[in-house]
Amino acid sequence: TLSGIGLGVLGALEVRIGSSTARMLTGLSLSVPIYWTGTLAIYLFTAQLGWLPSAGAGRLSQLILPVLVLGFHTAGAIARVMQASLRDVLASDFVRTAQAKGLHRRRIIGYHACRVAVIPVISIIVLQAGFLFSGTVITESLFVRPGIGRLLLDAVLQQDYPIVLGVVCLSACVYLVFSLFGDLTRHALDPRVVL
Repeated sequence: TLSGIGLGVLGALEVRIGSSTARMLTGLSLSVPIYWTGTLAIYLFTAQLGWLPSAGAGRLSQLILPVLVLGFHTAGAIARVMQASLRDVLASDFVRTAQAKGLHRRRIIGYHACRVAVIPVISIIVLQAGFLFSGTVITESLFVRPGIGRLLLDAVLQQDYPIVLGVVCLSACVYLVFSLFGDLTRHALDPRVVL
């Protein structure tokens, strides 16, 4: 999430190297399927470099690759929305007023503009919770990790419908909690947002 916001800020500010790199990374994260990214990560970091294990659940090092794969795909959508939102905010009147007052560019972007630009990003983060759940089904299968996604996949393959129903109901409840938290956060950042 934070990497997506950072990439979005870099893309919106149009820094020479940072902007093109941010656009390339967000384009890749949105266009490459999660199973392909996971397969490439296993090939690169496990088979070629030998840095990280590709399977298991006992150690913290076995969690790094699945988290990076899921985070890479989530960061792309967040970066695109942050980039568009920050560009709109930087073109607004209060930013020009802050520049006319002589405020430093870092303060204008870091405090004033990002605070307003992050409000639509919160909505995307809440929507990404559903994507993360579907992504965990693939990621847990690919990295041989036990978890709710793997449980759902095994239950579907074995036609164990009570488990499928329980997992789907649990994920719906978690999604509702994420949605409520997102609404409360948006209201805290901008009191004009009505709950």
